[in-house]
Amino acid sequence: MCNEYCPENCHGPCDLKTGNCAFGCLNGWTGDNCAHECLNGTFGRNCSEFCAGCLSSMCDPVNGECDNTVSCSPGYLYSEYCNTRCFQGFWGENCSRTCSPTCIDQHCYPENGSCVWGCDPQNCLNHKCDIYTGTCTDGCVSGLSGQHCNTFSAKTMESDSGLPTQVGLFIGGILLGVLMTVAVSFIVQRKRQLQKKQGKENNAVDTQSHEQQQYDDVQHVNMENVSTYQNLMTPQSSNVYDQIDTTYVNQ
Repeated sequence: MCNEYCPENCHGPCDLKTGNCAFGCLNGWTGDNCAHECLNGTFGRNCSEFCAGCLSSMCDPVNGECDNTVSCSPGYLYSEYCNTRCFQGFWGENCSRTCSPTCIDQHCYPENGSCVWGCDPQNCLNHKCDIYTGTCTDGCVSGLSGQHCNTFSAKTMESDSGLPTQVGLFIGGILLGVLMTVAVSFIVQRKRQLQKKQGKENNAVDTQSHEQQQYDDVQHVNMENVSTYQNLMTPQSSNVYDQIDTTYVNQ
């Protein structure tokens, strides 16, 4: 006879025969006829959401506002509803901490920071790391330190800083050796060229001196020949004649 009203907490009309809410309940209510309020820790449409982000895990059953609005549970960004989970790579209270750098893909659970896909043990001694915290269980490989073995040790940094100096000195020594070799080669080559040039000049002087000596010898021989010729050409008869003439005058 349609003498009853649909439950006041129905989200829309109800079934005309049974009175059950055909489209569910309003926020904060549940049940076939939406007569039951959400249990503690739940809220929303048909009480399908949870107050997990609230510090006390208690919230308003209708809108989800936390009973304790001072802070949110770890893994949630702070707000009056605490219903926004941390973005990937962050965790802790108000999502203020970052996931371990050894977590694969930098992915960790926002509540406690443990690695979702495990840890990367590449910097860990014996390749062992804690799958929850990402820390190396047996310590770090040589040269690294820190909780996550991602910090160079002071000894390694000193060694690394001395390496460029050693390399520079080595290269400088090689360059100096090359320059000295080139300089010595140039000096030796220059000295050989000067000696060769001086040798040619000495040969030219010796040749000229020898030719002059030969010329002087030839001149000397020619002069001797001329003297002999002149002696031969001097008339001997004049002397005989003079002697005869002198004898005749004396008589």
